Amino acid sequence: MFSYYIQIEKQILEETLTVRDKEVLHYRITYPKFVSSAFRRSLAEINRFYQRKAREYRQHCRTVLYAQAAEQVLYDPEGQFPIVPYEAILDFCITYNDDCVLSLYFDRYEFTGGAHGNTMRFSDTWGLQSGRRLPVSAFIAQPVYYKTFLIDKVLDQMRENIEAGEATYFEPHKSNVIENFHAENYFLARKGLVIYYQQYDIAPYSSGIQTFLIPYSRTVLKPRCNGGKYCPKNFTADHLKGVL
Repeated sequence: MFSYYIQIEKQILEETLTVRDKEVLHYRITYPKFVSSAFRRSLAEINRFYQRKAREYRQHCRTVLYAQAAEQVLYDPEGQFPIVPYEAILDFCITYNDDCVLSLYFDRYEFTGGAHGNTMRFSDTWGLQSGRRLPVSAFIAQPVYYKTFLIDKVLDQMRENIEAGEATYFEPHKSNVIENFHAENYFLARKGLVIYYQQYDIAPYSSGIQTFLIPYSRTVLKPRCNGGKYCPKNFTADHLKGVL
């Protein structure tokens, strides 16, 4: 029997950018670094992946967003109008860290003026034995029909939410769910597989990112280590909370 422990170190890139001594943009990028005596090769690749993604987004903030934010000052040299600083925040949440699988999502919030900012969610589920990202179909008993199965489950939950008066969705429900379904928009949680839809995809902005938990069952497969080689020890960092 072999148990493993993964330490999660939060890495931060943060900066406030100015034009003529006026703050126009603040960004804060948070990403994970995984440390363990097990899965060293896989975790090294995963760490490089997230470090590269974080640096790419920092470059985007320093160039594209900064240029947009700076226009407020450059086109108003007299300072007649108030400066509205832009903001960019990228943060992550570990949702599953067990059974030789690591699942997490990132929320990227950007405020570039207007009434409110916007948040986009991205997620990855890694098989630590292979070091590869796992498709959602890997957790469906009949992977050939995974899309139809998941869409039906989402529609079932939407109907239940509507009947209970707990949610409002754009019409027509079914076509919106189908058109905005993206197989990569999923993560694993302790109780099951979670499908999510971005803001505005199927519901108003005020409803936020829509999530649908599909419990583990004979159809939705709970992760397990290949060949029973590993018997992992659960780990959750104090500053990170699993969801659902």
